[in-house]
Amino acid sequence: SGFYMKNKDTLPFDVVKCAARSHNSIIRAGLSSHESSTPKKKSSIIGTTAWSSFEKQMTNLFGQIKQTRIWFIRCIIPNHARQPFSFDLKCALAQLRSVGLLTALKMSHSTFPNKQRFAYILQRYWILGGFGMKYAFGEVEGSESDLRNDCEILLKRVLQSNSTSTELSTSYAIGQTKVYFRSGSLERLEVERVNAYDRSVTKIQARVRGMLCRCEYK
Repeated sequence: SGFYMKNKDTLPFDVVKCAARSHNSIIRAGLSSHESSTPKKKSSIIGTTAWSSFEKQMTNLFGQIKQTRIWFIRCIIPNHARQPFSFDLKCALAQLRSVGLLTALKMSHSTFPNKQRFAYILQRYWILGGFGMKYAFGEVEGSESDLRNDCEILLKRVLQSNSTSTELSTSYAIGQTKVYFRSGSLERLEVERVNAYDRSVTKIQARVRGMLCRCEYK
């Protein structure tokens, strides 16, 4: 009982005053009596209603969300019996389908989830482009068009191996200032980078060991 009166929001005085001077006769007639009953001085004490309480909670919630890094965690039960060391593939697959995770993965594979600037690509993967010491030790200089052309040369050289022309054209896209990668393309660059450093380290070790052996033989 009295739920409506208890949770009814009070209109601010300036809103009532503005609406009472409306050219619409219905609005003006409906709020003229409300304006006369409203105190001229706005009170600092405002009754707490369901809407004002909800608005305050939502404001605090969005403030906390903006200050944090959001991660959504979805737990998948391994079996309906909830027994340890038992994995039911159909049970897990049904849960993944119900939450739309498989659809989200398909969408992510069809888009370009990763993007990097030209300078970052050349600074990190310069060893794969065959540029010599041009971009060695993180020294990336040049116009935007030159960096774009060098990025295109590097990516074609690395990603075209064991790839068809269709896969190569769809694995990345070069924009005006950034390179956009499909899922898996940036990871492949990282693998090739590690392999290139491994080969370089092997050559250095071979030279050093050969020199030590020759010195010991002499």
